[in-house]
Amino acid sequence: MKRVILLLAMLLAMPAFACSLGSLEFSPIFETGSSRLSGAEMLRLAGWRADLRSRFPKAGEFYVEVPESKAAGVTQQLAESRRVHLMNTLRNLGVDAADIKLSTVVKRSVDPFHLKSAGTKREAIRYINTASIAISPRCPHACCPGPEPIQK
Repeated sequence: MKRVILLLAMLLAMPAFACSLGSLEFSPIFETGSSRLSGAEMLRLAGWRADLRSRFPKAGEFYVEVPESKAAGVTQQLAESRRVHLMNTLRNLGVDAADIKLSTVVKRSVDPFHLKSAGTKREAIRYINTASIAISPRCPHACCPGPEPIQK
């Protein structure tokens, strides 16, 4: 009986200790050779942004990273065009330019073997065409320390 009561007490207390902010990262995938997101990816990004607005009313700091790899067909110029496209898209979705703390093109290496092998080529191309957007949310939200976290 003591075990049951202890187990029940622990289960009831878990929500008080659990803190999950959900998806703080988004990985938009560009079509090969394209500097703009497809309509489906734009919808996914808009949905992610809408979700962030409801969970984090004071927004936060955004970080954008776009890969470059000449070996995989993503030149510096294409990567820079993608970076600018993502920045403009975020601003169109209501993100203040001042909230975008980092926006950069990063070099990613791809093993030439992976580009020649039929089994791994698709994965390598997808990897190199996938950007990253992350947010560090401002308080208040469910995981904020202090006196005024948002109740779930």
